[in-house]
Amino acid sequence: MLSALTRETPLGATITAIREAIRDDRVSSLAGTLAGQYRRGSFNDSDLYPRARNERYARKLLHRDPLGAFVVVGMTWLPGQFAAIHDHAGLWGAEIVTHGTMHETTYFVAQSNGDRAQLIERGASFASAGSVGVISPPFDVHRFGNSGASVAHSIHVYAGEPLTATSFLPADGWHRVQKVRLSYDD
Repeated sequence: MLSALTRETPLGATITAIREAIRDDRVSSLAGTLAGQYRRGSFNDSDLYPRARNERYARKLLHRDPLGAFVVVGMTWLPGQFAAIHDHAGLWGAEIVTHGTMHETTYFVAQSNGDRAQLIERGASFASAGSVGVISPPFDVHRFGNSGASVAHSIHVYAGEPLTATSFLPADGWHRVQKVRLSYDD
């Protein structure tokens, strides 16, 4: 089992709370749980976050539910680092900014023909520490990254483990659809 969130740490209770929210099968329950755990200081331990990488944001698997019901991932973002526009492999979940300021732009897939898609921007927002976002397919296509001047951290919980995702890369007014394999850094 992964050590960052074991029962022996203060985050053992956090995993229990997340497990209950996932069992409730409602993204709003999960979002509320993450917000409550943030207020308790559950995400202050620097061991929850991977070392920063210069070439892209970093991902650290913190907990994988033994029954496959969810994973918890800590992420580190240097200033200016953004994920490509992407989906979440059909999984629902929530993410919370724990340090810094993040920027999110959300999209709607208006048309898709397999290898190309037309995206329509739905909105953009800034999220500071304590802000929670929900992941709810099919409205989960977004671009997320650090828009601040300092290192940012976030915790992401997915109802399942996303091993791949779809990225949407700008190409001639459309977006090239590309399946990407996801990995962890620490």
